[in-house]
Amino acid sequence: MFFRHLGIGVAAATIAAVPNAALAQAKADIGITYDCDTAANHYSELVLPADAAPFTVTGKVKLMNIVASKEYVPMARLSISNASGQPGPSDEGWAGFEFMVAPATKGKAATISALAFSRREVGKENDVEIAGAPSSENVSFTLDYDGARVSVNVDGHAKQFEFVSSKPVVRIVCSTGEFLYSDLVIQPRR
Repeated sequence: MFFRHLGIGVAAATIAAVPNAALAQAKADIGITYDCDTAANHYSELVLPADAAPFTVTGKVKLMNIVASKEYVPMARLSISNASGQPGPSDEGWAGFEFMVAPATKGKAATISALAFSRREVGKENDVEIAGAPSSENVSFTLDYDGARVSVNVDGHAKQFEFVSSKPVVRIVCSTGEFLYSDLVIQPRR
């Protein structure tokens, strides 16, 4: 587990070390591909820097593989979040969406894919609202942050959340499976 967080910290530090102008140009030209792959009952977190609001995050996510678990649902979350003051797992609030695979019956294998809107306030439980089943293998998304709210559009489903952050970041979390993010672009909104 320590090495997983160490690797994530090195990746985040490398991304943070690239000058903002060069990073913005790289994002605009090719987008980011991130293979979020974790073992059963584990998770991985990647934090990407974002400019001050307003900005937009676009891309696609695809379910590649799920791992059997009796405790955790295979899940990937992309959100606008507050930057954490320390490395490792974040306890910060967020607003975004989740791609999950749940069992049809408790105790059975995960087989039902679902998209959900997801929000969390610091110190409170996650608020998750099912948006629907994915309509295709590659699920397109857009998150737009204006400094006061996050507008989420995932696979044609839309929702807005009130959310204020003094230092916003884009946070990707996945657990108990493999989810491939592609064409991920973070760009200032004009």
